[in-house]
Amino acid sequence: MNIPLHPAAFLRGLTQGCSNMRIDPDTYYRPSAPEMRPLGAVQTLARWRHEGRGPAYTLSGSLVLYLGRDALNYLASRRVGTSDAA
Repeated sequence: MNIPLHPAAFLRGLTQGCSNMRIDPDTYYRPSAPEMRPLGAVQTLARWRHEGRGPAYTLSGSLVLYLGRDALNYLASRRVGTSDAA
């Protein structure tokens, strides 16, 4: 029997080992930063960059950086409303 995972449990699994999951809008993060995990795996972010999808990013030489504000805006844009939403 497959029991659906509660959303809070799912997020705990994504953030396991991360003491602070706050994304500061004015901070730049590497794709491997724990704060970026809710966006997707490092490989997913790399694929999205290659495909021209996903959150905006900054290149500094070969270093990829995500501004916290862009990550938060991307997450907000992916929000799905339902008829039960308050």
